[in-house]
Amino acid sequence: VGVMYIRHLDLSNNRIHSERTSCEILKKLNPFLIQKLDMSKNRLTPKSFNILIDLVGEATNLINLGLEESQIRTPSLKKLLQAITRVEICPATDVVLYECPLKVLNLAGNYIDDDGAEAVAKALAKCKNLLSLDLSWNNIRNQGAVSVFDAINGKTSIESLDMGYNAIGTITDTERSAVKALANMLSESDGGCSLTHLNVSHNQMTASDCAVIGKALESNH
Repeated sequence: VGVMYIRHLDLSNNRIHSERTSCEILKKLNPFLIQKLDMSKNRLTPKSFNILIDLVGEATNLINLGLEESQIRTPSLKKLLQAITRVEICPATDVVLYECPLKVLNLAGNYIDDDGAEAVAKALAKCKNLLSLDLSWNNIRNQGAVSVFDAINGKTSIESLDMGYNAIGTITDTERSAVKALANMLSESDGGCSLTHLNVSHNQMTASDCAVIGKALESNH
């Protein structure tokens, strides 16, 4: 069976550095068939990443995309988000002709900063099918975290969120803006969220921060 007929392709942890190799693989994938693609821990050059973006923008069955440690920076991330949030609507009937089916997105271990996190937050409102988002091991600080937490708070279908190993907490945010946003997201009295899994481990939270979060969890059922 040729590559273009593959529905699930896992190439993670291969340390692919050849631009030619990654480009050829991505070009051969059929956007109407591919359902799961994991390119984690490979080197995606601007050229190969652009091919990936085109693939994602046309994909009709892609539900799982793994891009952990793919050296993605915020400018490239924004292009990817444009593809993920693309919606086509029939002008005559208002019927949705195309909407990205993506349910799982892994962006862990890249170079995503607060600006990138804010871009993700804006995109979440349009990603109606997305259920799982991994932003761990990036460079997201309190400002970016606030944007993500506020976006998820009662407004998305996200069930799993990983924000571990970033820089969120009172140590760099004396006003506790990120912790308060997290608490509001978890509190059902403020709209609530659909989360069933949350990871904010290995950040910069103090015992007082955890107490604020714990209080919010009392109303989360």
